[in-house]
Amino acid sequence: MYALAKRWFVDTYKDARAVIEYEDPATLTIIGNGSMPYNPVIFSGSDGRRGSIKYTLEIAFKPGRCRVRIGNYVHTSSYALGSILADTLVCSDASAYRGLGGGTKFLSRVCMEEVFPMIKGNEEAILHSLDAALRAAKDDDW
Repeated sequence: MYALAKRWFVDTYKDARAVIEYEDPATLTIIGNGSMPYNPVIFSGSDGRRGSIKYTLEIAFKPGRCRVRIGNYVHTSSYALGSILADTLVCSDASAYRGLGGGTKFLSRVCMEEVFPMIKGNEEAILHSLDAALRAAKDDDW
């Protein structure tokens, strides 16, 4: 299963060497860094928020089990002056955003209506893809 997860990294991220940050065959753990594009749809200041959201992905195995953890989300803006979200997505702590990009109320709306659903969709796609890869390998007997 560990080898299949490494193969999944290659197939999913195209350059596993650039993505995998840590791997330990003894503990059957792989930690990598991923990124997804962030193209905001809520209008106010959207060009300043356009960029990417990077995250950490950990896959660990024990006999008959697999644990996947996804977190450490960081927003990087393509805006010349830097990220309007202060380069981090700590949307649960609205106080971190006072005075930035339209104020706390606006940024809470961005997080609740745009960022969280995007992250959830990305996490679901990752889990589905990894699950499908691990199951398909069990059925492959060539």
